[in-house]
Amino acid sequence: MTQNTLNNADYRAAVLSTESKPEALNFGPATLLVALNMAIAASVALDQVKRAIYYGRDMDQKKALDAINVMQSAGEALKFPIGTGRYRDPQDVHFFMQNLPEEVAKNLNPEGLDLRLLHAAIGQFTEAGEFIEGIVPTLLGQPVDKVNLLEEQGDSSWYGEIALDALGYSREQCNFANIKKLTDKKAGRYQKGAFDSNAAIDRDVSAERELLEEGAAQ
Repeated sequence: MTQNTLNNADYRAAVLSTESKPEALNFGPATLLVALNMAIAASVALDQVKRAIYYGRDMDQKKALDAINVMQSAGEALKFPIGTGRYRDPQDVHFFMQNLPEEVAKNLNPEGLDLRLLHAAIGQFTEAGEFIEGIVPTLLGQPVDKVNLLEEQGDSSWYGEIALDALGYSREQCNFANIKKLTDKKAGRYQKGAFDSNAAIDRDVSAERELLEEGAAQ
């Protein structure tokens, strides 16, 4: 039986031909910043769940609760611009004077924002949410919908390909750098080539950065 496959060069070409490329942000920068901070906080809280399940470690309760508090605060702050339809206001920083540090509000400037990377970041985050949504029914006794999860994983890959193109890397370079960071015999996270829960938590971030830089230069 013939497998339905697509090589990565052709895949990237197809991705780029279907990519949306707006010329301007057209969204309130402060509203965006608060929304992104809420997303980061959600990922931090869920990362603690991941560590408890897969690394056999207790949750860092303070870190998780701090993240939940950020989500709650950000959610409340976003109600005004979203509820009033003023989320595109380019001067929206005054909506958030009680939520943003003065220095952050003063220096907020979307001019340096790469819209392609933003697209990839938000897209991969939302697709991860849809992937999670797809596995929730299995927690309630339903079978896995493999086609749905394949769709969500494919959509996440689509956004990932945009990120790599915007950064100037190939998928193969990304794969190489990632595995080098994890399994390099001298400084990799899992130097023995297998998962280690202690190494997963007690990471040498500086050494990993060096490995990534080496991998990215290949």
